[in-house]
Amino acid sequence: MKPNRFLIIGAGQLGSRHLQALVKYDRTDFEIAVVDPSSASLSLARQRMEEMPNNPLMRNASFHESVGLVKGSVDFAVIATNANHRLKALEQLLAVADVKHLLLEKVLFPSSNELDKAAVLIEKYGVDTWVNCPRRMYALYAQLQAHLHNDRNICLEVRGGQWGLACNAIHFIDLWAFLSQSVDYRIDTGALDVDVLESKRAGYKELTGTLRGVGDKGFFSLTCDREIL
Repeated sequence: MKPNRFLIIGAGQLGSRHLQALVKYDRTDFEIAVVDPSSASLSLARQRMEEMPNNPLMRNASFHESVGLVKGSVDFAVIATNANHRLKALEQLLAVADVKHLLLEKVLFPSSNELDKAAVLIEKYGVDTWVNCPRRMYALYAQLQAHLHNDRNICLEVRGGQWGLACNAIHFIDLWAFLSQSVDYRIDTGALDVDVLESKRAGYKELTGTLRGVGDKGFFSLTCDREIL
């Protein structure tokens, strides 16, 4: 029986953490390929992998600067590049490999146009695809959802300083959707601060203020202050 093949595209901070998680896979034999054009990122990923306990189920780990070197069938792939490079990475991956399951990091893409193109590609190749919003996988939130199962008015409020509203709001919106079992909501941006800030990541922007959403089963309010509280 062939080992499962795992692939990670983007070996920076997020990608190397995904690698550490996959190294702990405990169901069947597997092999992992990591792709990143940066040799420094590949070195970081290799270093973090070597920090993990040895797993006898891992047959092989390989590191590549081009996804073109990874061909054939891939059981599970993660694209953990920056948003600006994600569509290109997706196109390159699906052109050379038969991918069964795919996990995309958020924020997905920098424009709705790229989101539409990605949706067409994913449907064309029939890839089961998820966005990495992991809070709904936490046992505590699963217990809370069960506790709130019969409630029809779920209110979620988040407030803090400098937590990256533009980048991380989706986590809490998805959490509200999970707890309320509803994806029907309207976004209100009227309480956001007017000026847009430079993100700590070059080429990206950030927002502060309050983002609100109202749905058929409650509302959420997400506030990010400019100063750490």
